[in-house]
Amino acid sequence: MTQRKAPKKRGGKKKRPITKPPSDQVEENASPSHTLSSKVPKHKHCANCGVSIDPERDTCSNECQARWDKMLSRKKFWTYLPIIGTILIVLFWILVSFGG
Repeated sequence: MTQRKAPKKRGGKKKRPITKPPSDQVEENASPSHTLSSKVPKHKHCANCGVSIDPERDTCSNECQARWDKMLSRKKFWTYLPIIGTILIVLFWILVSFGG
């Protein structure tokens, strides 16, 4: 019977466990008031192109709104297509089975 060899160890840095820094090493100016969100004004992004816009709007322009509406209608079509196709196949099967 042959013995299996142990897997070879690979070189590289050893991983250290993640620990919290001691309380005396925490920076004093790292308070929640100095976060990035306090410096960025309230905004949304255009649903179509992603440009930063006012929070009251959904898209940045009428062109983007038209593209967004067209994309939604295509998505709705492709969502309902398998259901409609299945219904048509079942109706065809019923007509062929009982009509012939």
